[in-house]
Amino acid sequence: ATVATVMLVVLAFSLVVQALMGHVLGQGKAMTLAGLLGMKPAVETVRDLLDAAPFAKQVVPNDAMLIGTRVVELVFESSPETLVQTVALLATPAAEQSTLQYASLLSSIAAIGALTTLGDREVDTIPSKREGNPWLFGYVSRKPWKNMVQLAASAVAIGCYTAARMLALGTLIVAALERWKWSAVALLPPLGWAAAECGLLAAARMRDGSWHIYKRTVDIAVARVVLHLSLYVGMSTAPFPAFRIPPFLGPHLYSRTLACLSASNFALVAVAYGVLGGVDALPAPRAWAALGGLTLAAWVAAVVLVACTPAKMRKSFYEEMNWKTYVRAWWWVRATSVFTDGAESVELFGHEAVRAHLHQWVCRPALPVAKIKELFEERWAAWEAEPPSWFKPAFDESVYDELAPPHVLAARIEARAAEAPERSGMLSRAFNRGSNRSKTKRSNDSEA
Repeated sequence: ATVATVMLVVLAFSLVVQALMGHVLGQGKAMTLAGLLGMKPAVETVRDLLDAAPFAKQVVPNDAMLIGTRVVELVFESSPETLVQTVALLATPAAEQSTLQYASLLSSIAAIGALTTLGDREVDTIPSKREGNPWLFGYVSRKPWKNMVQLAASAVAIGCYTAARMLALGTLIVAALERWKWSAVALLPPLGWAAAECGLLAAARMRDGSWHIYKRTVDIAVARVVLHLSLYVGMSTAPFPAFRIPPFLGPHLYSRTLACLSASNFALVAVAYGVLGGVDALPAPRAWAALGGLTLAAWVAAVVLVACTPAKMRKSFYEEMNWKTYVRAWWWVRATSVFTDGAESVELFGHEAVRAHLHQWVCRPALPVAKIKELFEERWAAWEAEPPSWFKPAFDESVYDELAPPHVLAARIEARAAEAPERSGMLSRAFNRGSNRSKTKRSNDSEA
């Protein structure tokens, strides 16, 4: 009954996260409800297959929504359920453990490895992504034999990494439960450890400049927290290679986080057996041997995966690059096309158009503010004289005051100053009407 309750809570939390994701990303009430009812993965799949138009306020493409939904399923549903299975197995006396328990656990771990691998490779091989962002997408080899080896290596690496993490967390949880006789106090060590790891990752992201969400319209506090939890749990149990791209962790934080969490696994087992007294059903030598073997297999397979990656993409697994540096290196220098935000998205071509529209979609901390100000000061007058197709009132309104050229900012200040007396007069008249109504009501009350 306890296991069933935990599984129900895990499922409910996953559905809430899916619904919240749909709401924050502008899909509307219908998709939010679909998330709560567990229908979002199926609906997103159908929408992607039918090439349905994005919702009016949807801020990312349909394929991104589908992949995001799958990530949430794996990270907040499959992974916690696998941990519950691990704890249930380790808490069962060795003589009473069944083949079915092992088969169920191994199939869950294999599923995480396979689904994470297949989902990530599906994203990486989308032609439009490879053409539009060749620095981010393209690690999957086009050569048949390398492709197959890479596929197998990815599934093995992620599967073994997940198994090692489940073993380490499972031993700590069961050791605490056995030490404190299955009381609520036993939850403090694993929860405290997870909170410390999550906090350290948050600190590393903030120090690196990767805390903010890359897209301006989604860069709000709630979304940042949900994304961070997804990245932490995902890196702990289902480390999608897509997490390495600059809009998320960046290559250097991705590889370092994997290394730190692998080292943390050994610390978890050391605390479980050296401090909390160990797990009755799993002797310490077997736990250390299993953890060491799984970790070694995971990292060897990871090396094979990277070795099969095209040479130009290998550095995308370890180089120093966050979203801010990527915007400056790719979007400012190399990119030649961009889609405008909004329900009627239009593709614009040319370095100047790309640079001029960065402020519309890139989060504020990642913007090359000085360069954009310089561009606007140099080119605004020319755009006014011979307007490009995109130089419209809506574009003018989207430009922050701090980015606007001096003459544009002066015109705005003058217009606001002219509007101020009118607004003040409107407020005064509204106040007087309210005051008169109050006086009339008091007069009537006194007469009565």
